[in-house]
Amino acid sequence: MSTSYKCPYCNIRYFSNRNSYSQHVNRCINLYDVSTEESNTEVSEVTDMLLDNDDFNRIEERQSVQEIENLPSGSEITDLFEYGDYDADASVSLEVISNIPERFEEILFESSRNEDSDVENLQNEDSNIERLQNEDLDVRSESSRNEDSDVEEFPNESYADLMTLVTKYNLNNKIENEQSYGEQYTGNWWKKAKESIPSVAYILSIILYSDATTTDTLGKRSLHPIYISLGNIPTWRRNKEDAKQLLGYLPILSAKDEREKKSSEFKKLVRETFHNSIKFLLDPLFTNDDDDGDGIELKIDNEIFWFFPRVSTIICDWPEACTFSLTYKSTNSNYPCHFCLVSKENLNNTRLRDDQMVLRNKENMLQYYNNGTTEKASLEPVFNYFWNIPNINVYVATVPDRMHHLDLGLYRYQIEFTKKLLFEAEGRSLVDKMNRRITLIPRHSELKIFSGGLQSIALLTADNYRNIMKVMVFVVDDLLNKDLSEVYVKWNEMYLLSRQETFKESDLKNFQEAIEKWANLFIKLFGQFSNSDFKLPKLHSWVHHIVNTIREFRAINGYTTETYEALHKTYVKIPYCLSNKKDVEEQMMKTIRRKAIIKQNNFKKKFKTPLKFNYSSKLFEFDISEAFEFIDKYKNETNLDEKMIKGLDHFIQTLLTADNYRNIMKVMVFVVDDLLNKDLSEVYVKWNEMYLLSRQETFKESDLKNFQEAIEKWANLFIKLFGQFSNSDFKLPKLHSWVHHIVNTIREFRAINGYTTETYEALHKTYVKIPYCLSNKKDVEEQMMKTIRRKAIIKQNNFKKKFKTPLKFNYSSKLFEFDISEAFEFIDKYKNETNLDEKMIKGLDHFIQSLDSYFDLLKILTAQGCHIKIYRSVTLENRAILRTTNMFHKRP
Repeated sequence: MSTSYKCPYCNIRYFSNRNSYSQHVNRCINLYDVSTEESNTEVSEVTDMLLDNDDFNRIEERQSVQEIENLPSGSEITDLFEYGDYDADASVSLEVISNIPERFEEILFESSRNEDSDVENLQNEDSNIERLQNEDLDVRSESSRNEDSDVEEFPNESYADLMTLVTKYNLNNKIENEQSYGEQYTGNWWKKAKESIPSVAYILSIILYSDATTTDTLGKRSLHPIYISLGNIPTWRRNKEDAKQLLGYLPILSAKDEREKKSSEFKKLVRETFHNSIKFLLDPLFTNDDDDGDGIELKIDNEIFWFFPRVSTIICDWPEACTFSLTYKSTNSNYPCHFCLVSKENLNNTRLRDDQMVLRNKENMLQYYNNGTTEKASLEPVFNYFWNIPNINVYVATVPDRMHHLDLGLYRYQIEFTKKLLFEAEGRSLVDKMNRRITLIPRHSELKIFSGGLQSIALLTADNYRNIMKVMVFVVDDLLNKDLSEVYVKWNEMYLLSRQETFKESDLKNFQEAIEKWANLFIKLFGQFSNSDFKLPKLHSWVHHIVNTIREFRAINGYTTETYEALHKTYVKIPYCLSNKKDVEEQMMKTIRRKAIIKQNNFKKKFKTPLKFNYSSKLFEFDISEAFEFIDKYKNETNLDEKMIKGLDHFIQTLLTADNYRNIMKVMVFVVDDLLNKDLSEVYVKWNEMYLLSRQETFKESDLKNFQEAIEKWANLFIKLFGQFSNSDFKLPKLHSWVHHIVNTIREFRAINGYTTETYEALHKTYVKIPYCLSNKKDVEEQMMKTIRRKAIIKQNNFKKKFKTPLKFNYSSKLFEFDISEAFEFIDKYKNETNLDEKMIKGLDHFIQSLDSYFDLLKILTAQGCHIKIYRSVTLENRAILRTTNMFHKRP
């Protein structure tokens, strides 16, 4: 890394300190721009002025270059293009002119009002402006100057020169200048962060994603991975798995009992541990980010860039967001929103004023912390590490996640409330009618079919809900009333708008209106079914904060967890299965590092050959279906050496696999039928007869006799028909061994299916390719054997665990039985009609949730027709007894 910095403008100054270098470059850029201005015409003197009423009327004699506002520096112009505030097709000289205020109609109006007083001054200045424009030899060609001289005459001379500029450069204040939000650099956060660093440096936008997950299907152990990505990467590329990396595993504290787990001391320790872990992971990025602003240097494409790391967004679900922001997780707290200080009574208010929801920030939250009054803001009494990081408001940076807020959150509520609304209106019949409509939806390639309706909604994934959105608006049409149909229409309008790649201000206005229309109808229609009276933090944050989040950070597609959930399999579940369950995190990290090294090496090898090829003149081109004809024709019409002929003979063969040939066998007999002569059809018929006989599971002596005859019939016709085309005159060892030795081999060893390589080829991947990739290429065989042994032990242990629970059970008397589709109604009825203790009530409340988890383990997608039977007790083979009743021998 270089220890000295040379100015790229003056080429004479060197600096050892980057801060001094930055200040010098800023001054040097200004001088460089001034010298450039002097060599050009003085049109810039006019274009740099703000064309409001005061500035325009103060135009006097030609000013010196030093009195004119300097043009933007080279880096500033680059930033303007980067932010997308300017037309990408405009030249640099025209970009400055686009600083004219968009509301120039007001200027014209004000100018016309002051016409009597200003005409005299403007007439004196007309000659100056005309002279400046005529001197613009470097900017415009001779022909363009002639066009400019024919400017349309305007009836009001007081603003003729302004209109000259407007028409000449095609300026307007319409949609073209409207702010657009797409990639992260178009958001307000990026601009504010850019202003806080030296102009010659760059922002390194860091995106964090955190989510605890189970390591195995039984959920006995959990890990808390945290991932990192960069906002500098375009959204389409960053949404791919390899654009995200595992940063580490956050510690998960365990309590000795339930009482300790619920204690305030333990909860505080958990939060302190979380933020100390974040500090440990992120501090190295900010150690040089002091008052002098050293930042970091990164080498990209053999060029060194000066970056300042900044945490831009934190992607997570609502509980994780509360952990990052250290706000209360309970929705019953006084201020449950981690974005703002809105009271819980106003969570369902879709028309809140700004003064009713003061935004949280570092300053006001730190004041609560220092005053020891954190509970008044529903804030945990723990110091937030993100208060020490520049350019981040952690309460805003924990952005709403569309998948958890909408797909798995509000839309799930809407489906559940719809079922309750239909049930209350006409009982079970309407709910069954809705389910029947869903089952009658025809199949489509991009549509998931729910053959059992929506009876087991708790088992649905985010992708399932997105498929339901496509059809639900038709399912509920004319099912009950107009509002029910309308709420699904408005949902789809809002949801489709949320998936836009870019948002203009007009789009955000339409999006906000769509959200409010849906939310108001949602609350009006289903108000009676919400136990919390719709005081839902996710509903509040979506209605009041998502639009401002887009303005701050970019379109929603850039910070949704949809593309992050798959990382758990790569970075948690698979590495965990490959470990021996001792020192798990350390083993998992080693496995992940090893895979990363392999992937990096494979990437280098993959692109060792240049990606761009220089082709000479094309020799020939043909369709793959005509390959045989073309190759035969080419071989006969040209003089080729032996190697070329051999290559062409094997060309088609190299394109097809054994499985491809087996598929061709199924149709070839029909393809050649009546194509040339009877023998050609017959040779394929006899081939199929012979081949089908070869695949028998068992052979009797009579079968072997028939098999031998079939082989000889095919072989004789094969040699007779194609004899002229074989260079070796069919002296083929494979043909000989098949005709004369295969039958005796069957007698000696068994049917052919018992010793074919078809089932062995796949072993290469398991026992050679994968173990080799997991090695470090030193002592390869030894490492590969260890990997194979380790997998064998894991497989054996998993097999033992699979059958650890006895398969036979002895049940006592059956208490009750019900269909899973009627679970909610049955449980409510049973709870009300019987005297149950607290534990039984709690167990029934969690019954469906537990059943969902059980179905997830077994990967059951639908529970249609499933019946639940609950017995008084069950005795296992090991004589352990499990009881479902809350009393045993009149004792709890």
